Amino acid sequence: MAASYLYRRNGIYWWRRVLPLYPGRSCDIRLSLRTVDRRQAVTCSALLVAAVQEIEVMMTAGMRDPCDRPDTEELEKIYRQSVKRRAAEIIDDQRRRVSDVDLHRASNTAHIDYFQRLADTNGHPDLTADDVTALRDAGWTVERISRLAAVISLYSPTRPAISMRFVDAALEQAGFVPHNGIRGMVQRTMYLAGRDACQEANDSLDQMNGERLTAPALRIDLGASPMSPEQPHATVRENTSDVAPTSADGAPLKSAHNGAELSQQMLVSEAMILCIAHNTGPQGWSADTKKQVRQAIDMFIFAIGGDLPVAHLRQTHLGELSQLFGKLPNRYGRTTAELKGGFNASLIRAQSLPSSEVGIKQVTRNKHLTWVSKVIRYATSQGHRPAEPLDFSELRRESKSVNAKIGRQLARDKRAAWTPDEVNRMLSAPIWFGCHSPDDRFQQGNVVVHDAWYWAPLLAVLYGGRSSETVALALSEIFETDPIPYFSIEFTEIRALKTAQSKRKLPIHPELIRLGFVEYVSAMRTAGHEYLFPELHSPKSKSFASTFYKSIFKQWRDWGFPEGTAWRHKDGGITKDKDVHAFRGTASSAMIGLPDVVRYYILGHEGTNTTTITYDEVPLDKTLKGLRRLTKFTKHIPRQTLVLRPIDRQKFGKLRGRRTVVVL
Repeated sequence: MAASYLYRRNGIYWWRRVLPLYPGRSCDIRLSLRTVDRRQAVTCSALLVAAVQEIEVMMTAGMRDPCDRPDTEELEKIYRQSVKRRAAEIIDDQRRRVSDVDLHRASNTAHIDYFQRLADTNGHPDLTADDVTALRDAGWTVERISRLAAVISLYSPTRPAISMRFVDAALEQAGFVPHNGIRGMVQRTMYLAGRDACQEANDSLDQMNGERLTAPALRIDLGASPMSPEQPHATVRENTSDVAPTSADGAPLKSAHNGAELSQQMLVSEAMILCIAHNTGPQGWSADTKKQVRQAIDMFIFAIGGDLPVAHLRQTHLGELSQLFGKLPNRYGRTTAELKGGFNASLIRAQSLPSSEVGIKQVTRNKHLTWVSKVIRYATSQGHRPAEPLDFSELRRESKSVNAKIGRQLARDKRAAWTPDEVNRMLSAPIWFGCHSPDDRFQQGNVVVHDAWYWAPLLAVLYGGRSSETVALALSEIFETDPIPYFSIEFTEIRALKTAQSKRKLPIHPELIRLGFVEYVSAMRTAGHEYLFPELHSPKSKSFASTFYKSIFKQWRDWGFPEGTAWRHKDGGITKDKDVHAFRGTASSAMIGLPDVVRYYILGHEGTNTTTITYDEVPLDKTLKGLRRLTKFTKHIPRQTLVLRPIDRQKFGKLRGRRTVVVL
């Protein structure tokens, strides 16, 4: 029995025991026995096993009954500890970059509003059009709302400002068993703590400068206890003194209107905020789309010399935007100087670049123009028309027809598609035939682990789907017991879909079933997971697909083609090679001959005309027939005994000393 808790690392015996603390939480104890002698290690292990009961008592001694809830005094203690910890982190960062005082202050100020909104909305900060109107009625300026919207865009359900891990840690430190019944109140406490920590950080900036801010853009009333429900929340007050609008270089904007008239007109930035709010919702714009809209409008405002009213816009302003397109690096905003200095810094960097790396590509220009035009059209729909009709078509060099768009897309896919020989090379990796260990998938051995490394590449090959769709599947979207097993790709909080046609049902490929996918799904359900690949759910990554690309795909491609594929080339100063998206072209080519409606449905394409645009679901038996065309790519992979990651490695992260696997 004692020997079962032993394992070796570099010849040294280690002892490991996982002690349950409460449902869903355990303590993983690992001790080096500092011996290479097995008999001595077994003896030490027996002594440790005998002491386990005392260890369990010690570990759980401070834990309360699961039904206990924090009282006001305990919440205030959590609040004070959270303020102290977060303020120390922010202030420490500020001291490392003393020269960026204005940037720190702007960030702190915007986060004060953000955390207050989190507290007021129970963690749902997205702004609707009604919210924007209410904030304007409350005296908020467009700039303040815009900064709040920008901070909101920095976070997402997969990248929260305060993760549940920190909430649980605070509860455990206070001796409580974390559960959903008490997490909410502690989370709101930490929102308020985040708000006040940002205020303390702002105060520290004043001390660093040796003077107090005489006219703060934002001040917090800390008189009320944030933990007393009967008292009002901390309120935000703003200096609403009129300031003349200026251009990017600080010069006053030329305008025939006075300040009062300007305040009654919709500014370009205000139109952007309202347009984004109008398109917020379950079927609205994704976080990435909102970010693109903000980038386009920021560029437009810089190009025209400041945040003008929509009613002042003329065709010449679009010309100024076009001129800026040609002066910026084709990949701008990537350096530290540019992140700090904005477009001015990008223009300075462009002067030192070769001409081939200057000028935004036409496809990117068209995208920016699309978002600017959408914002202007929204403002027009609200009664704020430009001074003259704006013709965006003059700045577009490519046809806007659907057929031309799809033709360019198909041509791009064909150029970048993985060839059958390249796919065979990629699918000959030790991942599927026997690798050295879960942490070394490309060195040959006798270990095959069924996890995201094993299944996600197969999903990319067998469906030609976007990785954002397949690697972020929730177990609730998989119906493996139906007559034709399938999974349903839907809009979710953690996965935005590119188009409405991306929402579809696809049968589980027979090759996946042959290799044990159904059994894997069942095992993940039994383990209590929410997602198909929980190890890809990184709190620091913007999406499952991003984690898959960085953690798995790049290493997989480098193994298959260390020097790159034949398609590898330089484009705009960066090196490009075939990526996950290139499997779409491979799958599309393999399904040539199928009705276009079926092929486009499987791939989630919109189609090229009203005949091929899919409005209804294609039956599973028809899509299954199409997917069988891709069997040739994986039929050489043998089925292996289902082996899962160790239980403590079925979440994102890599810890040292983990060598065991679970065999089913």
